[in-house]
Order: sequence, then structure tokens, then C-alpha cells
Amino acid sequence: MAMKQEALYYVLYEQQKEFQENREYVERELTKKAISFIRLKLPIVVTGIRRAGKSTLLKIIYILILTMKD
Repeated sequence: MAMKQEALYYVLYEQQKEFQENREYVERELTKKAISFIRLKLPIVVTGIRRAGKSTLLKIIYILILTMKD
């Protein structure tokens, strides 16, 4: 069953608000490893079960990349 375009935009909008919230995160061993791959400028594929921290890892990497540009 395909998701309607309006519903998809709503989900993305809601997730964007969550993504922009400032929260404290649990330091993970995988975080340092993923960050070490950033300089290679290759795609990083992150898979895992639900609520394992994939989006949080993405946010940490995103913030790091933004601060590297400054």
C-alpha cells in the first residue's frame, strides 16, 4: 500500500522537528567508528533494529559535518 503524498510530507515535517531538538545522547562505540569514515567521502550504510539509534547517529554525524565546515 503506497503512502499518500500529503501523509508523507506530514511524517517528514514531524520528524524534522524532532531532528532539530537538542538532546543529550548516550555515547556509543559505533559513533566514533562511523565518524572515522566521514573523511573517506564514501556512503555509510547504517542498518539495525527499530529504536537502535540509527537516526541519532545520523544527527550526530550531521552536526559534526556542519561544524567541520565552519
